[in-house]
Amino acid sequence: MGAVNVRSWLIENGWELCGEEILEEDGKIYEILIAKKGDPLRPYGVNKQAGLTFGPFLREQFSDIFIKKWQLEKKHLERIIEQLDESGRSGLETKRNELKSQISVIEEVLKG
Repeated sequence: MGAVNVRSWLIENGWELCGEEILEEDGKIYEILIAKKGDPLRPYGVNKQAGLTFGPFLREQFSDIFIKKWQLEKKHLERIIEQLDESGRSGLETKRNELKSQISVIEEVLKG
């Protein structure tokens, strides 16, 4: 289960996210979420989707590991677009646009 799904699960089950950490160990990046029973929407403010994706606390901390994670994710999405283009299959424009939109959001966050 990805971090977005865990954050969604916390909200759906009445848990309030009260802290997050991101760390890298042995070449893998981990997000640690700390939650308690409470108001599940409190940490997300007005932009819930961005908070679900990037983490409301992690986005504020904007650490080197956070930046690295999202730069890697952006490269991954760009590779998928390249593979879609190389496949020559038609009808993939919706998927391509969705991926480009995700890349744009990541670029905005990385700009600070």
